[in-house]
Amino acid sequence: MTEWTADHLLNYMKLVALGKEYQQIIDWRITTNATGKNVAEIGDDYLAYFHKRVRQADKIEAVTGLASVCNEQGIPLVYLAAPSKLARNDGVYSGMVDFANQNEDEFLRGLAPHQVPYIDLRDNIEKEGLNQKSLFFKTDQHWLPETARWAAQEIVSELNAEGLLTGDTSLLAANLYERKVYPGLQLGSQGKKVTLAKAQPEDITQFLPRFPTQFHLEIPSMGIDRRGDFSILYDQNGLRYGDYYHRSAYESYAYGNRSYISIENELADNDRHVLLIKDSFGDAFAPFLALEVRQLDLLDLRCFTGSVRSFIEQHHPDVVLVMYYNAGYSNEMELTKHKDLFDFR
Repeated sequence: MTEWTADHLLNYMKLVALGKEYQQIIDWRITTNATGKNVAEIGDDYLAYFHKRVRQADKIEAVTGLASVCNEQGIPLVYLAAPSKLARNDGVYSGMVDFANQNEDEFLRGLAPHQVPYIDLRDNIEKEGLNQKSLFFKTDQHWLPETARWAAQEIVSELNAEGLLTGDTSLLAANLYERKVYPGLQLGSQGKKVTLAKAQPEDITQFLPRFPTQFHLEIPSMGIDRRGDFSILYDQNGLRYGDYYHRSAYESYAYGNRSYISIENELADNDRHVLLIKDSFGDAFAPFLALEVRQLDLLDLRCFTGSVRSFIEQHHPDVVLVMYYNAGYSNEMELTKHKDLFDFR
């Protein structure tokens, strides 16, 4: 009912904004984590979702099942655990009112007995002593493009060490990019919920390599088939100023949530072919990963209606990566609509 109202009620966002302004006036600060989609203020103008405990058994079974199918074909699968905005050792929210980290811990523990390798980026964050909250947009659950570049460097380095990739991680060094900043362009989903009455739009960065690049990009659902440099991996329409409530600058990275995207790196120094099964955390991550391999295929199972297993059999990638922000996803898998992120059939 709430989603229908948001889409159809005349001046809905103006009414919501007025309500938020009134809450400001009366200093209303009560937040609930009943649905996992209510927005909490966690200090320094950061907003967050609080997540309930979520049973992980079905998702563990789905990932381990896919790993088994891949292994039968001689294809390694690695799970990439995208972090929460809230650190697991923050001592204030984690394990008290938010259980994102506890959900992630349970999920990763479940992979271990099945020998499914994973990279837990929370370990990398803690090892480098980073302020986890600062790696994210203040008004959104997603990480900053700066964080996605760092994550790509960390992940490719670990995959190289395991002999799964042979990418040149020096290509991901921050000083090799021109950073084009779009001031006040990004208002994330959390900011949209509290409206502009309580949230300020944020800057968002577009990274452009200072070294030569050449890609062949195909997005069948959008009718895109083009060649060009790294800039073609951005949807430039998403980087135009406009309606904060109905557009997302973050989704300009890799064109947002699309069923299937093919990216061929024509200047790659290796022949590695990677399949990345992703949620929206993979949007900002994918362009950087594309610099490290010859062929990168992207699947978003909320949009992809084909068979994942058939896709893998047909394309036979060298490595399958699954990158999800799993901690907040629901208890029950939805298999009837063929839009569940863990429907790997």
